[in-house]
Amino acid sequence: MLSLPFTNPEQVLAVADIMKATSYVQPAHDRITSMSPSDPAKSIPLSVPIGRSRIFYGWWIVASVSLLWLYGAAYPFTFGIFINAFSKEYGWGMGALSAAFSVGAIGGGVLGPLVGYLVDRFGPRLVMMAGVVLTGVAFLLVRSISSLGLFYLIFGFLLPAATGPVFIGGSAAVANWFHRRRAFALSILTTAWVAGGAVIAPSSAWLVNHLGWQQTATIFGLAYLVTALPLCLVIRHKPEPYGYLPDGAPAVHESTSNPGQVGHEAGVASQAGQAADFTLAQAVKTRAFWMLALAGIGLSMTNSSVTAHQVPLLTHRGFTPQTAANALGLMALFSAVGRPFMGYLGDRYDKRLLLGAFVAMMAAGTLVLGIAQGIGSVYLYALLFGVGFAIFPVTMAMVADYFGRRFFATIQQTIQAVGTVGFASGPFLVGRFFDSTNEYRGAFIAISVACLGAALLYLLSRKPGRRELQEEVSEQRS
Repeated sequence: MLSLPFTNPEQVLAVADIMKATSYVQPAHDRITSMSPSDPAKSIPLSVPIGRSRIFYGWWIVASVSLLWLYGAAYPFTFGIFINAFSKEYGWGMGALSAAFSVGAIGGGVLGPLVGYLVDRFGPRLVMMAGVVLTGVAFLLVRSISSLGLFYLIFGFLLPAATGPVFIGGSAAVANWFHRRRAFALSILTTAWVAGGAVIAPSSAWLVNHLGWQQTATIFGLAYLVTALPLCLVIRHKPEPYGYLPDGAPAVHESTSNPGQVGHEAGVASQAGQAADFTLAQAVKTRAFWMLALAGIGLSMTNSSVTAHQVPLLTHRGFTPQTAANALGLMALFSAVGRPFMGYLGDRYDKRLLLGAFVAMMAAGTLVLGIAQGIGSVYLYALLFGVGFAIFPVTMAMVADYFGRRFFATIQQTIQAVGTVGFASGPFLVGRFFDSTNEYRGAFIAISVACLGAALLYLLSRKPGRRELQEEVSEQRS
């Protein structure tokens, strides 16, 4: 099992205090001084000397969150495998089972902005630890499912509600610790998530076939509790209280007395080149917010529908459950390999153009899956959809670029809450369509059209400027 050599910043910093590097160490008078004396981690630089180089502490956070997201892939990537097992054992219809995915999406959408607010207000670490505990317990409870009501309670409420804080808190922490390399850092997180799916989907299918779904869920629950909780100790919210700016840049004296102040100071950015910090109330009044939110509906509908129904679709067309799960893992593998490259591109080129092109590729992959008959078309779907889906971390980086870091979690989760309309309705409508027609083709053609619409919206979006924010503040004053 992959693990970090240090489980919390205090251990990392103890090493940093002992091993004096010959490279640049930021002078004490340049560090931000708003530090609590009760936390020793706030009294020395957050970096670890490795020979002549130094590792910015933000990368330790990226490593920790990546492992948490890798484990967190267990819920979405095993959903189709579990509902196949429940359908065979209890005879429940796919429409009724897949509706739990939609119920979970609605609950996650409702809770998302609240969790985002808690992360912005209190920091991500405790919020993520609570999510880890709830996720582990929820998986342990899966073995007790004997009715559709219990299935809805666990797969439609507990699991999506529990996994949300880990993803929300992790993305917020990383977005706050990086600016110039934000898309790349976020791409590492989502790479880990998809890589987790590439491993978990086929392995869970093997476990269910050989041990049963009860034992498989118990293994997931125990493994998550044992490995994920220590990783949460590494998480810190923002770099400024530790004397650094995003990307590890040394703190500089700003002309403003309170950089990053929002509201009457018109959201002046805390660092040159960063976006002004919009509040949620200011962001929702911009055209950019709603274009990203509407694009999120189409993207989320595609993602959830394919994730929930790919295995049932392929088994319906004569492929074995293991082959169908392997195809899901292959798609995830293509996506995982492509995500760091997409993050690299996202930090250097226009994010709108990248999203337009690669979300359109997802639409093509969805269409291929909808009409797939032979194994060759299944592989083509996995390639197109996987590579296209690799662009996902750029959507999160775009939110931070457009609206700033200070309220990133709240704004990002509100955008995702709007996207819940697609995420929730997609699997349910596809399941109902299958129950009525005994075929998936027409549903997946419609989903591909929605995905193509999302690509167009991303392409046409524009970053709101500081003037737009200043006009909003002027209206509030008047």
